[in-house]
Amino acid sequence: MTTQSFELRGAALLAQLEANPQDADAYDAMGLFAMDAQQPEQAIGLIRTAIAIAGPLPSYCAHLGEAFARVGDHSSAAACLGQALDAEAHNEAYLWAHANLLFLSNDLVAAAIAYERLLALRPRHAEAWFNLGVTRMQTRDWAKARDAYHQAVSIHPIYAEAWNNLALVELNAGDPAAAEACYRRALLAKPDYRDALYNFAVLLQDQERLLEAIAINERLIAVDPSFGEAHNNLGNCYLKLNQVREAQQAYLNTLAVQASHREAPLNLGLATLLSGDLARGWAGYEQRLVQRDIDAWDWKIPRWDGTPRSGESILVHAEQGFGDTIHFARYLPLLLEAGMKVHVFCQPALVRLLASVNGLSRCVSQLEHLDPVDWQVPFPSLPYCFRTELASIPASLPYLRVDIERLLADHPGLRERYAIEKPGSRRFLIHDVPTTFGTSTTPTAPTTPGSQPLS
Repeated sequence: MTTQSFELRGAALLAQLEANPQDADAYDAMGLFAMDAQQPEQAIGLIRTAIAIAGPLPSYCAHLGEAFARVGDHSSAAACLGQALDAEAHNEAYLWAHANLLFLSNDLVAAAIAYERLLALRPRHAEAWFNLGVTRMQTRDWAKARDAYHQAVSIHPIYAEAWNNLALVELNAGDPAAAEACYRRALLAKPDYRDALYNFAVLLQDQERLLEAIAINERLIAVDPSFGEAHNNLGNCYLKLNQVREAQQAYLNTLAVQASHREAPLNLGLATLLSGDLARGWAGYEQRLVQRDIDAWDWKIPRWDGTPRSGESILVHAEQGFGDTIHFARYLPLLLEAGMKVHVFCQPALVRLLASVNGLSRCVSQLEHLDPVDWQVPFPSLPYCFRTELASIPASLPYLRVDIERLLADHPGLRERYAIEKPGSRRFLIHDVPTTFGTSTTPTAPTTPGSQPLS
């Protein structure tokens, strides 16, 4: 409709109302005109006037529901469609709109009933089966969701969105092979379907089928070069394959298209560490403090920046697993050599071990035992603070010591597991001690996205 004809239509409706101020149809038509003019708030008032004059006619109620939906009031919109259905219970258009509005207002039980009511009248409505599947997923009724999606694809075999969501249901049931088959069906129907490409790539990555995951991620990036998550996941695959340069480039590409990406800076830092560029790598590793909620304590103490401050006190606190605390404890002597008064807060099981560092002011595992200090820093940040390079990694050994006699006194059963030479010997032969500590530093793939929006 041209601008001129649109204006003429509005003028004609105004003239009709001037001729008969009680013309309900004219008020309803003016409400539709207002919605076309992107003025839904005005439309609500006009259609309500029509209803006040002529009563809640089904068409008036449906139009009022549309106006409420346009302002985002889905609950009121659903109520209006419900009124329309009171008069025209078998109107498929009203049933469809009513069910969708109930879903959007988060009344999922009522939405499922509404979709089933529509499907009783029109059992081959593939979109209704799809939306019923989405609703069932939201209520975690996975079996009924599977049935609904199967109905949708049986009616419409190239329904890519239904195949994608069916794959998510199969994954929830613990059947990745069935999920893979569904993703392949979705991509046969719609080769450039972004969500299916993304989800399929994540599935392959979770199964350590990294070369296949790389191929799908590259397809995904060709479809949407600005999709930061695809670039980041591509980097994760390369990193797991120890293709560090390729991983670094993928993470840089992530940040080029999505500067605010939460995981890429840390992942780039990890890849840079593996490349041997420790200066940049440790700086990137500091991004863990932004990405991960790993520091549960609000210390209210200034963060140490690495500047030597002789005579001032510093709290070095555990952040992650035992392995990280033990590994980075090698930096404690450097703090002491800088003339700082070093306090340590660590896991209870490590207090005795870390207290073996000569010169510590305090080593505790309970907050109430801490003394006031000037600065604080987590253990894994010490390499960054000391600007550590390969040649400057603290290598003085041993930097921790075990009181063997006390250990054996506390745990008599250890004598049968360890071969111990005479007291005072430095030799401590370990036969079957677990060697895995701390947490993995490999970036994890993001979880798959949820179900598709309503059609």
